This record gives sequence, structure tokens and C-alpha cells, in this order.
Amino acid sequence: MDLGILRENNLNIQGGISYCGDESRYLATIQRYYRLYDSNCSKIKKALEEENLVEFTTLVHSLKSNSKMIGADELAQLAAQVEAAGKEGNIALIDDNLPILLEKYERLSHVLKPYGEMETVKIPGVLSEQEAKDIGEKLIKALEDYDGDAAKPLMEDFLKFPFRFRVKNQLKEAKSDIEGYLFDEALEKVLEAIKEIQI
Repeated sequence: MDLGILRENNLNIQGGISYCGDESRYLATIQRYYRLYDSNCSKIKKALEEENLVEFTTLVHSLKSNSKMIGADELAQLAAQVEAAGKEGNIALIDDNLPILLEKYERLSHVLKPYGEMETVKIPGVLSEQEAKDIGEKLIKALEDYDGDAAKPLMEDFLKFPFRFRVKNQLKEAKSDIEGYLFDEALEKVLEAIKEIQI
């Protein structure tokens, strides 16, 4: 796949490939990044409108991490500034920088469009969105039935989906919950994770 469009738009391709592991994983990460654009923007705006600075800061932190992962270093740096403002509760600084961040995010989304709309890159050992959703539904049923024997292998499979870092960490906690027979707590985390899967 020609990555020239990314290079022309100052993405740190080598940094992104190094972060993701190889070119195929890098392209798969770009596709996911692109496909989550609308959802992410809505969530960020909604959290700020509702004055939920904890959620807002978490979402901007994810944008920072995911931008760094694809080599969008400039966007990641700006997201880091907005994240810091969120942690400090500095609304004035958020109001000054968020429109710039969202404009750059939108511009990047347009750059990534040719990659985002091409056939999904399939990585061996990594679940597709549909596969993750199917496994997630089985996992929910197992947890609702307090069936730890069924839930454990399903959770192992579910973790093969490339969730964001925050969600991946929550699912690792859910895995521990299952091992400790805390099925209701695990279920809550799995339901949150499923909301992150875009189909």
C-alpha cells in the first residue's frame, strides 16, 4: 500500500510502524482510527457540554495515545495540552485549544479517508469488529449466567480485539474479576468495551 499521502501530510510513518509492530498492523490501526472519528468527536463534545471533565480528559488522553500510535505527532502534542488543561480544570485553556484540536483531527480524518475506506486489513490473531462483537455477545451471556468456565476462554478471545489502552486495561481487570467470581463487575466492564466496537 502506498503511504505517500501520509508522508505528504507529515505523519511519522516509521514511528507509527514501530509503535504498531509492522506495516499491516499500522494500516489496520489507521483504519480503526479513521472509523472512530465521528464517534470520538461526539463523545468529546458531549463530555465538555455536560461539564464532565473526568470523561473529557480521558477521551482526549485516548485521542493523544491513538494519534501517537499512527504517527500524528503534532495532533498528539496538541491533545496532550488539552488533556493537561482538563486535568487542571482550566476551562479557558480548553476553550482556546479544543477548536484547533478538533479542526486538526477533522483534517487528519480527510487525509486518512482513502485508507479508512479500503478493504479492512486483516491481521492474523487479531479479531475483526464483527468477530469481536459476536464473541462479546457470548461473553455477556456467560457472565449473566455466572458461567465462569465459559467466560474465561471467551475473555481470552475478546482481548484479541485492538481496543484502546484504557478499554484494554478495563478488560484485564474484568478478566481478574472473572477469576475472582465477580461476574457482575466483569459484565459492567465488558458492556463498556462493546460500546467501543464500531461496525
